[in-house]
Amino acid sequence: GNRVQSYKDFKDSFKDMFMKRLLKYCPKVKDKIIDIEIGSPLSSEHFLNTYKGGSYGISWSTKRFNHQYTKRYFHSRASNINALYMTGESTLFGGFVGALISGYISTAKIVGVIPMLKIFLTTTRVED
Repeated sequence: GNRVQSYKDFKDSFKDMFMKRLLKYCPKVKDKIIDIEIGSPLSSEHFLNTYKGGSYGISWSTKRFNHQYTKRYFHSRASNINALYMTGESTLFGGFVGALISGYISTAKIVGVIPMLKIFLTTTRVED
């Protein structure tokens, strides 16, 4: 959109910070980067028409965390459908981390807690 230069400069400062961090940990990608876009809540609101610029468009209010809501929705098994598990950011907490945690919870419910712990404790990191 038509934003003032100070807003654009502010977003560019984040772009620079992210690039420095990326190249610090992954220097081999430097010549592979074609373009970088940085979004903000204003970007999300403008381009995605999300609720108050939220990352995923859901209203994250305290109502979402009342007992009846959590009892009904904060589990990974879909009611009335055998072997269907709900995973994603809106099934637990918002954003990327919410989606990630939701995936771990669904996996733990499918394979069991002990096997999931074994996966966590015995998986090694693959280095280049």
